[in-house]
Amino acid sequence: MKDFLYSTFIEPFEDRGYFIGALIWILGLLVFGLVLWGTLYFTDSTFLPEKQGKGVIVNKGYVPAHFQTTYIQSGKILVPITNYIPTRFSITIEIKNLTDKFNLNEGSYRVLEVGDTLNCKFTNGRLFDSMYIEEISREKE
Repeated sequence: MKDFLYSTFIEPFEDRGYFIGALIWILGLLVFGLVLWGTLYFTDSTFLPEKQGKGVIVNKGYVPAHFQTTYIQSGKILVPITNYIPTRFSITIEIKNLTDKFNLNEGSYRVLEVGDTLNCKFTNGRLFDSMYIEEISREKE
């Protein structure tokens, strides 16, 4: 392992391959950062005890339906691929000064208003000051 790391990260500089050496270091740091971020996110958000509490809707938002076109080259021709992205409705819920977005269907989105109180099932992160809402229901009036 020591020989692999030495030949990968140090030898390019000894052979005056500064560009390749810097590129390898940048790619190595990028891969290390992505693995670290994934590990921290997984540790923070999985296998947590579920809690119940009252949450308040602090914001509503939606992304209208739209088409997204990407192109794939087939030989010398660019072929357009069009994807339909449906409308997404979401609300932002606050519980104990922590917020999380929750996606829902159009009917529920239209019924709920900013300031409404909801019963929520949620978890809090282990490492960071985060919250993950898993389920919501309206309070009985």
